Amino acid sequence: MINTAKGRPPAPVLAATLAMVIRAVAAAIPTPGNPDVLAQVLASVLVGGLMLVLAYGLIRGNSLARWLVVVLAAVNVYNGATHAGLSVFDRTLLIGAPLAVVGLLLLPRSSRRWFLDPPETATSQPTSTALVAGTPENPFDPSPHHGPSIGQ
Repeated sequence: MINTAKGRPPAPVLAATLAMVIRAVAAAIPTPGNPDVLAQVLASVLVGGLMLVLAYGLIRGNSLARWLVVVLAAVNVYNGATHAGLSVFDRTLLIGAPLAVVGLLLLPRSSRRWFLDPPETATSQPTSTALVAGTPENPFDPSPHHGPSIGQ
């Protein structure tokens, strides 16, 4: 179970985060037949690391991470739509998966609320006991009333 300062992330955010982690793992898999292995390893580490950092930001409820994921997904959709020589399966993955992540982050009300609500702090929690004016439990009471008045 994943708990943060804001509580447990909603299911759509968890699903989008899982997709980001899968993408990070997929980025680390080397492409066979690539002559420039060093460049591929460097790109895999950078892309995979970025995906993991963004996934962590999604879990924490970071709005900047959400919008970076949306922008990167839009770039992936453009790349999948304009890349020549892809099979239907590859094109579907390059377009469908980023669109699913964007949909999971922007459409459900629970996802939008997750990124807009501030984290709950100990001072914003309601107290179970109310302080009554004029009682010894409330030392900040400005009234000089410390007992029954003379007319009562």
